[in-house]
Amino acid sequence: MGTELPGIKLEREGIAGIPVTKALSEVLVGIGQVLAAKTVDPTQAYGAMGSFLKAFAELKPSESPGRLAFVLVAASLARCFEDMLRDIKLEQEIEKGQLEALSSDMLSQIEVKSLSINADFFLSPASFPFLTDFARLIYDRLVRPARTPTVKDLEKSLRRHYAVALNLAVMAKPHSFQPLQDQLFNQTSEPARRQIERARHQAGLVRAFEDMPLMGQDDEDDPVLLGEVYVPLRAFHYQPRVKDKAGKASSYTHKPVGEDKEQRRKVLQDFESYALDWIERADPNRSVMVLSGGPGMGKSSSQRALAARIVREQRGFPVFIPLQFMADQTTLEERIHHVLSKRSPDNRLAHDFLNYIDEATSDGPIVLMFDGLDELYLSDAGDDKPLRDLVSKITTYIKTRPRKDGKATVLAIVAGRIGAADRATSELEVNAEEIVHFLPFILSQEDKQLFVDGTSESDLHHDQRSDWWHKWQLRRPNLSKQMPERFKSYDLTPLSCEPLLLYFLAFAGIPESESEETQLNRNVVYDAILRNFHNRECKKDHKNLGRVFDNFDSEFEPVLQSLALAAWYDGSTRKGNMDDAFAALSRANFTVLDKFKQYLGKEPAFSASLAFHLAPVDGKNTYEFLHKTFAEYLVARRFLKAVQELPEALKPVSGRPIDFDDVLIYWIADWGEQAIDEDLLRFIRDEVEVSVKAQADVFEHCRTSLAQLLGYVQKQGIPVHVYQAKIATSKIDSFATMTDWARNAEEALLVGVHCTVLATRAADPETRVETVPLVDPVSSPADTGDLQSHSFVPGNMLARLQRQTGQGFIAHRCLSGLDFSGAYLIGADLSEANLMGAKLNRADLSGAKLSDNSFVAEVLGLDQARHLDKAHLPEGWSVTRDEQDTAWDIATPDGPYIDPRLRD
Repeated sequence: MGTELPGIKLEREGIAGIPVTKALSEVLVGIGQVLAAKTVDPTQAYGAMGSFLKAFAELKPSESPGRLAFVLVAASLARCFEDMLRDIKLEQEIEKGQLEALSSDMLSQIEVKSLSINADFFLSPASFPFLTDFARLIYDRLVRPARTPTVKDLEKSLRRHYAVALNLAVMAKPHSFQPLQDQLFNQTSEPARRQIERARHQAGLVRAFEDMPLMGQDDEDDPVLLGEVYVPLRAFHYQPRVKDKAGKASSYTHKPVGEDKEQRRKVLQDFESYALDWIERADPNRSVMVLSGGPGMGKSSSQRALAARIVREQRGFPVFIPLQFMADQTTLEERIHHVLSKRSPDNRLAHDFLNYIDEATSDGPIVLMFDGLDELYLSDAGDDKPLRDLVSKITTYIKTRPRKDGKATVLAIVAGRIGAADRATSELEVNAEEIVHFLPFILSQEDKQLFVDGTSESDLHHDQRSDWWHKWQLRRPNLSKQMPERFKSYDLTPLSCEPLLLYFLAFAGIPESESEETQLNRNVVYDAILRNFHNRECKKDHKNLGRVFDNFDSEFEPVLQSLALAAWYDGSTRKGNMDDAFAALSRANFTVLDKFKQYLGKEPAFSASLAFHLAPVDGKNTYEFLHKTFAEYLVARRFLKAVQELPEALKPVSGRPIDFDDVLIYWIADWGEQAIDEDLLRFIRDEVEVSVKAQADVFEHCRTSLAQLLGYVQKQGIPVHVYQAKIATSKIDSFATMTDWARNAEEALLVGVHCTVLATRAADPETRVETVPLVDPVSSPADTGDLQSHSFVPGNMLARLQRQTGQGFIAHRCLSGLDFSGAYLIGADLSEANLMGAKLNRADLSGAKLSDNSFVAEVLGLDQARHLDKAHLPEGWSVTRDEQDTAWDIATPDGPYIDPRLRD
């Protein structure tokens, strides 16, 4: 290419008996045929580079540099040609003869001219001399007489894609091309090397999106790739306020005050386009964007897609930073060093981030993408310090970066689940327009009403599930072209509307039956996926976890549950260590534990075949779940098993009294170390619901057992001190930690009662679920009518848990079916409590907050509560004493309150 530096002349001789030009010709023709077919989605990858390089599987580093160089150039051309054809999307029909002629012409250009490459080839691959010639040939053979796109358009597209294609080719066979790189890199300066590394980094981001196999398909011969089925998501931000009450222009912040919150409307956006506009503006006063969405909503995929598009369209320099790898280093740069070095140990950018980042500003703004805020936000423990610390460092870092032409040179995108994103937002000076919430594939009728006037009806009503299925079916042509109606049914829509779960539905092959018995919730889908994977593993020839533990229910799943429990203890519900997993499995099944240790060998290590949703990380003793929802589902399964075992554990033996402490020690071991959060609660509730439908009578006994334990705990407390003395765990190292374990274990008992009550009502709405009395089952006094003498304990329990738990308080949301008769609930915050079927006869509600509670009408005995007139009731509610002064007459907007037990 250049004349200043010595070059390596391309040698066109075949390798291992395979003519390079012939292999390239076949691939080029194949690409054109696939992409020119009207039935093929242009986003589908033909896999040109892979198909070409597959012919040279035996390519060795010992080949002559000239031959290595020719294969590298040819592979790059194959990928570039494919990317260009997808980019320009030719409308006219293309015949095979045209493609063969084009291929012949392109290869003739290489044949008749002597081509050499030198260090400039990697430094500036877009200057590859034949790209102009190729653009003219493509125009002559494929475009004429349509005249669009023009030669300039084609050349621009080729140059834009060739740099990425070259680096993707190098990464496809790094070992084979290493000698070639070493020889050429010796001719480059240090700044030039850094420029090459930046280009390699950017190509890696494209690869991580376009060429990433979907979860569970890594070992398949023809895996579906993320870039092939990705559907750009819709999102919204809240409508900014034009003027405040003083007439001053302003915008909503994350916390609008008073009535403003109710008046906000949503503004619909295409996420990628909206984010690219924000990057283009690079407003120094709006340099941080917060992305919020539930688990599996496509936050990570959308950022990967955005990063790839930034690279492809040369909009800036993205850096994708998964926060599960972020260590607690001093500076932000050190933290990013740590993450990048974990992901790419050999990437020099990871080890010299500051220099690389300073020089990268010439390519456009640097876009730091911090993915997984929830990895740092332990909401269940009320610990948001790591998150606040990171956000503070991001803000400081961005403010200290120099501006260029009045624009910010560094932007940041921070993404996480809703709770973590909200917490980050509260720490940032962010306008409403920069707080972006991802939307599901289909919007409910209620959601559609919340958008600003003038929002396109077609955009609001568009069902993106069909878009996704179209892409999926093209890669799995044995499936029907239309998405199964089953996926659109009432019970599956909450699943199919979320990107990750829709993929799981398609991957697991959910049956088409519409019968009541096969109504599905999310947990059934996860169960089907795990069993599907287990069956596949059992059929393989090589040793793997599935073949070792061929019984799914008694062996395979307990292992996975223990791995998930250990990851939950970590606080991230993603990463776990084998010591915690072994301990959890020892409590479940010693025999399976021994078998598991034998499978792993003397030094625990994970192979890729352990499970498709697990991967090794940070050495041999640590692993991570590729998606947190798998771990959450498995922890919920373990919780259900623990609840089901309680009736047997509480059976008296040979006339001896029940040893509640002994039963609670096992409960503490599993459920004391970590608090249950909202996401896990949802999985537990769904899991219990599935089981109650199948075994309603069993759960009557489970609920009774949970009530017994709760009653004992209220009198005697959670025996963490007994557990500590018996187990001697180093994890309980202070009184504060002991208090946390006690609170967590007690909350878990409440969660069990709450979920069994809700599930029983859901299974049969006509069933009357008896309230759970919260009194000591051993020594409670006879019911003399003097409820105050023994029933004050529930109120104390509620106040204690609320005080101890702080931000992560979840116990007050799990009060379904509990008997609070006579309890002192003075000033209790019940605004978000689920009081479905709870009993409040003679409970003292002075100052209790019920104003925002949507379950108040379902409370039993509310008209018999004390001081109801002094409680904060929902809007439109009023109370007066009845004529006999024995109860309250309660008026609601929907009519008078009637005790649910007295309704028809």
